[in-house]
Amino acid sequence: MPRRWRRVADAIVLGGTAACSLVVDTSGLTGAPPAEAGPPEAAADATSAPPPDAEGDDDADAGALVDAETCDAAAVAYDLPLTATLDPLLARSLRVSTYPKVEPFFGDVAAVLYPFVDPSPMDAGPDAAPTYRAQYTGAHSGLWIPAAVPLGAFDVTVDVHVRCTSTSSCADGLIVAWLETERLEVLTNASTGHVGGLPSGTDGAAVVLDDFQNPPEDVADPAAPTLQVIQLDATKPVGKYPWHVAAKATSFLGGWHTVAVTARRGVLDVRFDGALRVSAVTRPFARGLFGITAGTGGETNAVAVRNLRATFRDCP
Repeated sequence: MPRRWRRVADAIVLGGTAACSLVVDTSGLTGAPPAEAGPPEAAADATSAPPPDAEGDDDADAGALVDAETCDAAAVAYDLPLTATLDPLLARSLRVSTYPKVEPFFGDVAAVLYPFVDPSPMDAGPDAAPTYRAQYTGAHSGLWIPAAVPLGAFDVTVDVHVRCTSTSSCADGLIVAWLETERLEVLTNASTGHVGGLPSGTDGAAVVLDDFQNPPEDVADPAAPTLQVIQLDATKPVGKYPWHVAAKATSFLGGWHTVAVTARRGVLDVRFDGALRVSAVTRPFARGLFGITAGTGGETNAVAVRNLRATFRDCP
């Protein structure tokens, strides 16, 4: 066993008998966010009516459910730097060629889940019909911590960039997920589109940056783009039942933004660029898998992440 993963195993063993924390740090990918104007989809959000929001509030002092909730964990920590090979994070993808991988992304370097594929026709010569570069449709792509972590209390911050590949192709966003399972094999699945690789038959919860409104026969999404908290139900077909706990209209397309999730025994605060955006309550559980994943269906996105920092605590 490599030395760095021996340290992870030690931290997990200690978590069963004492309060502990596991820290994930991918801050090796840094850089000032480029000044980019969002595509027309982002601007449209400013005039759309906000979706129903049971818990969220723009006021950072109102609805903050976890501020008084503290968890003083013992200092057992481990850093997982993001390298050119993404090691030791676990990449899981379907029909996305060699992704995820670290490469330039709109003026920065990031862990790219889906690259931007130019949708314009390629010149095949004066006598040939134009051809088009392939988009990654019907796919999922994600990065996971390759061992179960404590999930009773955690703090996660990550920079995200979700971009439509054209004005007519924009789906299905990005998912920050925590699953009530320790079985890595469930991450190898064919779940694409708005479920983004989330396995069927697995409980859990997630924060979703959603830029495609699915119909009522799926999950009855609010108008996109939205920042959502969802609850997974292992007894129902994944992506085919109402799973929203809270949602807030949020213009996240076309540039870098910072998403921060604070969880204490199922009570969540989700911040967007430093401001409290959504507060919600999900069913808590003690341990499981954590990852960031994205899916496409008939339409496509370009998606990248950087500066992932996560602390997982096993609290009494």
